[in-house]
Amino acid sequence: MLVPIHFVYGSLRMKLMNLFAQGIKYLSEAVGRIFAPSDDHYPATGVVPFFGDPYYQSVWID
Repeated sequence: MLVPIHFVYGSLRMKLMNLFAQGIKYLSEAVGRIFAPSDDHYPATGVVPFFGDPYYQSVWID
C-alpha cells in the first residue's frame, strides 16, 4: 500500500513539533521551579550556638 508523501512528512512534522513543544515545556517548568519562591516551611530558629567539645579522635584505625 502506498502512502501519499505529504501524509508521511505531515506526520513527521507533527511528531517533531510535539517533541519540540514537550522540550520547551520541560525546560520552562524547570526554570520556573528554580526561580519560584521557596516553599520550605521550616521554623525560623536563627543561629544555633554549639555547646560541646569537638571530636578530635582519628576516624582511621591502623
